[in-house]
Amino acid sequence: MTKFNLVPFESNLIVNSLLGDISSVLNLQKTLLEINITFDLLGPIDNIVWPVNQDNYQPGRKHDLWLSTCFECFLSFDEQSNYFEMNFSPSGDWQTYEFSSYRQERQIATHLVLSKSVIEYKANKTCVSVNLEYAEPNFVTNEAFKKRLHIGISVILKDLSGQYHYFALKHNSDTNADFHDPKTHLLNINSGQ
Repeated sequence: MTKFNLVPFESNLIVNSLLGDISSVLNLQKTLLEINITFDLLGPIDNIVWPVNQDNYQPGRKHDLWLSTCFECFLSFDEQSNYFEMNFSPSGDWQTYEFSSYRQERQIATHLVLSKSVIEYKANKTCVSVNLEYAEPNFVTNEAFKKRLHIGISVILKDLSGQYHYFALKHNSDTNADFHDPKTHLLNINSGQ
């Protein structure tokens, strides 16, 4: 298990801290990598927009989740220009994309799926857990695969005034929060974890 601490793009009072952890299980027999991510938002959350759905709504794939509060994960690989993006909304909706290179040729990633999600609201703490399954036979073939995988974690929090607050492992620009930048994909799940 690897712990992380997300930093805000600019100073804000929306949450006190945004921490989490990530772990994985590699099933070579099924050529499947399971990635488990937990986000812990500490501090008052009354000013944050939390998308919810009506009763009997079946969450599923939905575009443009980053237009409200959204949790994100990026997967990139050594010596490859393509990468993947996963978006998860507190409503339960989710989406995964593959890009051929930096922000180019976006398409739905059918072999990266959300298998489970849980969100818990507590006093001064919100816990969001997501489980992803990455099943790509061309890549998930041996333990060396995990050493080539780099992960970026980010969160967009929308407040009640409509302002957005951006959190990531690292920000490489002073002008905008760019979660697609591979230099911000700092986590590595190697075979020793």
